[in-house]
Amino acid sequence: MNFLHVNLLLGLFLIPLMLGMHIYSQQQKKHLLRRFANEMLWPCLLSFPSVFNLRFKLLLLLGGMALGIIALAQPRWGFQWDEVQHRGFDIILAVDVSRSMLAEDVSPNRLTRAKREVIDLLSMLEGDRVGLVVFAGISFTQSPLTVDYKAIEIFLDTLDTELIPVPGTTIGHALQTSMQAFSDTRRNSKAIILITDGENHSGELQSVEEQAREAGVKIFVIGIGKTEGVPIPNLQGGFLKNKNGELVMSKLNEVALKELALST
Repeated sequence: MNFLHVNLLLGLFLIPLMLGMHIYSQQQKKHLLRRFANEMLWPCLLSFPSVFNLRFKLLLLLGGMALGIIALAQPRWGFQWDEVQHRGFDIILAVDVSRSMLAEDVSPNRLTRAKREVIDLLSMLEGDRVGLVVFAGISFTQSPLTVDYKAIEIFLDTLDTELIPVPGTTIGHALQTSMQAFSDTRRNSKAIILITDGENHSGELQSVEEQAREAGVKIFVIGIGKTEGVPIPNLQGGFLKNKNGELVMSKLNEVALKELALST
């Protein structure tokens, strides 16, 4: 309850009280006059104000009381901008949307499970800025850093393996894009959460790891999938095959992902 509410409640209490006191005062005057003389003699002995004057005086009293209470409440019109500073983490979520994320070794598939992991993470955050990077053969920033977690969830709903036409899984490029997404390089609490099955098809991880260490960026990894190879569903039906007609098998690269996380 703020100061305005307190004063309004005070007014609702005092105004009827003042009105009651006024009525009681008038009755006491009449009672004393009856003890002094008969009512028939009052016009000869005393001069009474008119009914209009009495009511006008009462209205002035109640109006003054009401205006005084409103003044104490200090009402304000319009608005003003207040700059609010908060401390929190800057977190970039790098989500793998390559075709291997369609593998169904986790239910219902790797990509859907990755989305659920992100939603669970967002429900635990308070005031931290979150950005979203997606990657396959290339990577790009889907959402800049924001505290609007609902917006991140909307972007998550649009993620699928057709979002990036370039095939492959370039984790190094994804990490570089994620580091570029940090808008304020002065902040110390910066982290990248990499969500992937770890099938890296580029050899640029080592240089990116060094850049992350120098920038003080922590890399956390959520590996999606199992270490046993499974076929990758084809959107046109069946499973993906290579040029030789053999099934393309995908498995979680757990060793490489652990090394990546430990290096930073």
